[in-house]
Amino acid sequence: MAEQGVADVLRLSGVGKSFSGVTVLAGIDLTVRPGEVLGLLGENGAGKSTLIKILNGIYAPDAGRVELRGEEVSFSSPLQAIAQGIATVHQDSSLAPSLDVAGNLLLGQESQLTGSRVWLRRRKVRQVATSMLERSGLPLDASLPAERLSVGQRQMVEIARALSLASSVLILDEPTAALTPNEIEHLFAGVRRAAAQGLAVIFVTHRLKEVPVICDRVVVLRDGRAVGELPAHEATEHSLISMMLGRQITALFPEKTGHEDDVVLRVQDLSTRGTQVVSFDLRRGEILALTGVLGGGQREVARSIYGAEQRRGSVAVDGVELKPHRPDAAIRAGVVYVSGDRQTDGVMPNLSVERSLTLPELRHIASGRLVPRRRLRQLAQSMRDVFRIKAASLDAGVVTLSGGNQQKLLIARWLHRPPRVLLLDEPTLGVDVGSKTEIYALVRDLTDKGTAVLLVSSESQEALGLSDRILVMRQGSVVAELAGDDATEANVLMHALGVAQDSELVSGDKGAR
Repeated sequence: MAEQGVADVLRLSGVGKSFSGVTVLAGIDLTVRPGEVLGLLGENGAGKSTLIKILNGIYAPDAGRVELRGEEVSFSSPLQAIAQGIATVHQDSSLAPSLDVAGNLLLGQESQLTGSRVWLRRRKVRQVATSMLERSGLPLDASLPAERLSVGQRQMVEIARALSLASSVLILDEPTAALTPNEIEHLFAGVRRAAAQGLAVIFVTHRLKEVPVICDRVVVLRDGRAVGELPAHEATEHSLISMMLGRQITALFPEKTGHEDDVVLRVQDLSTRGTQVVSFDLRRGEILALTGVLGGGQREVARSIYGAEQRRGSVAVDGVELKPHRPDAAIRAGVVYVSGDRQTDGVMPNLSVERSLTLPELRHIASGRLVPRRRLRQLAQSMRDVFRIKAASLDAGVVTLSGGNQQKLLIARWLHRPPRVLLLDEPTLGVDVGSKTEIYALVRDLTDKGTAVLLVSSESQEALGLSDRILVMRQGSVVAELAGDDATEANVLMHALGVAQDSELVSGDKGAR
């Protein structure tokens, strides 16, 4: 908890920022006290990421001032911010894949460790890294190669590194988006320990249930302005959503419209790295969810169907066998893969919004080597408007879009020519509630046009609310198929964790949907 009567660690006064004449932040006033965990909420595009980048030296504000412990500061690089004790964990991992966990934790600091011989320094690096992980409370082996880490494990390394660097302010940008419930518990314990030692923490999240659990106070941004502030214990999901959107959401998930009986995708005896033998059918217009705890094999199934990972077994679309390890063959058969891990699997940051939106159409409308630019421009403009993708212009880089708008773009670009099968891998990872409703509507619009959707989601509420049928995976195998009244949060969780069924809990969970 924040210390009462103690001067603010961080104070922002009238901070503003614009890009190409578009105002992103407008007169932001914000304070964070020592020992306080401040929740910072807002839709994707509300200005949270820009504000964070100002605090860690990536951007300079166009207006206003930033004070750290009573002194005005201005950073021209993240290194300057770190030198002043401000450390940030971003949504996107920056680990060096060729190093192990220890090497990443102490990257750039090895020469400061004792031991002139290389092998002595390596041993010292491993010892110091293990100590850092223990202090942060995150269960991770310092000797693991970074290239073998899951998304959640990569995030834990980033968090442990930031905790070791932050002496004044720790900024956590969607730190739990890729973590398991057990990892989240460890993270929260580490954050509480850091706050108890006087560290000021800014906690950005789209998981509204986390706010009263870990935060002391919450500030909400909307359209670049601070529109509300309240103690975290008074914050309800409905009040926060209303503040974030400026409107009420009547239904998070679109109405289920049913599906046809024809089998579009047939998976038989599929196995890949991280999975056992998996078989299922997916029908035209159906949304089939693969869910369970992270690491249960759901992602490997989707990626192997697409051809991004090696597989054994049979995968057929409309009765025609797909060649393994050939994404190009999958695309030609009408199979599309969209991942929530945007930076690794989806977004090409060097492309413009126009080029990214129209990329799937090039082979259909190009005449020889000639591409009708006017037609592409009109198509991109129409898609941006229809799907409410917030971008400064069609020529802006995709990298300038917020996470939610990047995700909408990745899905929307397939709607002009709907695929036979859409593989959605954690499609709302790090996405705000307003963008989630729009993404869910886009997906249901596709199924209404006949697309079959395989949804990989570790959020049981998302799997239950959006899908027609659920396959629960644990340790690489499908352990349950749920539909209708059997599809409850309790049933999903118990099967995912391998817990014996509790009749009272199961029956009491019928209203969870």
